[in-house]
Amino acid sequence: MSEVANECKVPVRLSEIEGLPDGMGLFTSMVLLNDKPSLVYYDRLRRHLRGATARFGSTAAVSLGFETQVVDCRPLEDVGQHAELELTPDGQVGIAYQGQAGQTLLYYQGAALTGGEVETVDDGLREHRVHLVGASASLAFTANNQPYIAYQD
Repeated sequence: MSEVANECKVPVRLSEIEGLPDGMGLFTSMVLLNDKPSLVYYDRLRRHLRGATARFGSTAAVSLGFETQVVDCRPLEDVGQHAELELTPDGQVGIAYQGQAGQTLLYYQGAALTGGEVETVDDGLREHRVHLVGASASLAFTANNQPYIAYQD
């Protein structure tokens, strides 16, 4: 894990996207996972998708805070915008979000906010050029855990 954490440290630079502020906590989405608030958000400063899980449940003190972690980072790639976090009917974590600064739509699924599998849903290729895809992703599941994602193309 330490090698991945080191790869996630990228030089901080100003945003190249007009209108998108630099900072962390953009595109936040939250669910209750095992009775604890859990959320994902885009870290614009580091250009990756992060998650946070409460150290408290419904009966513990909020002062215990949150544990944060990297959900997805890729060296020299911007991932995590427009993240949508949902739980499958059997309690797995599902996340739809943009990769490659909006050129791809990615889907993460796993038992927690880390350690799951990521697959490319849409590579953005349309008739000899790349289109921006994945903005405003909305995620839902069938009763047998099949994901459905609606998003801008």
